[in-house]
Amino acid sequence: ILTAVYLPTIKLMLLDAQGPRGSYSHDGGVLQTEATIDFLLQGKNPYSEDYTQTPMATWGHPDFRTALYHYPYLPWTFLFSAPFYVAGQALGFYDQRVVYLLLMTIALMLASQLAHSARTKLALTAAIGLNPLMGLDLMFGQNDVFVFCWLLFSLVAWQHWARRQFKPQWALLASTIFFGLACASRPTAWFFA
Repeated sequence: ILTAVYLPTIKLMLLDAQGPRGSYSHDGGVLQTEATIDFLLQGKNPYSEDYTQTPMATWGHPDFRTALYHYPYLPWTFLFSAPFYVAGQALGFYDQRVVYLLLMTIALMLASQLAHSARTKLALTAAIGLNPLMGLDLMFGQNDVFVFCWLLFSLVAWQHWARRQFKPQWALLASTIFFGLACASRPTAWFFA
């Protein structure tokens, strides 16, 4: 997972930082989310702003630049990332994929709690970490991994609640909150309801 997913993601982040911005990243998951956070920190409503003066304006094929006039994702996508953006700006480097890598690392560590035997724990971790669709999404910065992680956190907390004889209410509450955060990220999470 480190050599097949994490290192290529870091490589693409470093290449993208050398410019032009967006050469090695996804439009909405990285470029537009970062611009959205910037608007938020300036006190502007990201949902009413125009993205034609951001790196989004030069990304991709000119006929398919549809997200230049609106932000298509729900608020948790950029609200959660804002503190990381501020810290990254203070350190002189920020790429939205840092957040995605952090969440994926936590998800991989927690995924083993969904299985019983050591063999199935390793298999589940490998299936999640080496999933070619999720890996490519992570490398280029699509935010599917963001939604997936919140769903997985919800499932882990729910399973913690369901497996106990004396049901810990904090685990059920945490599961509900994590699921709500997934739903506050992208409508694709709503199908799990």
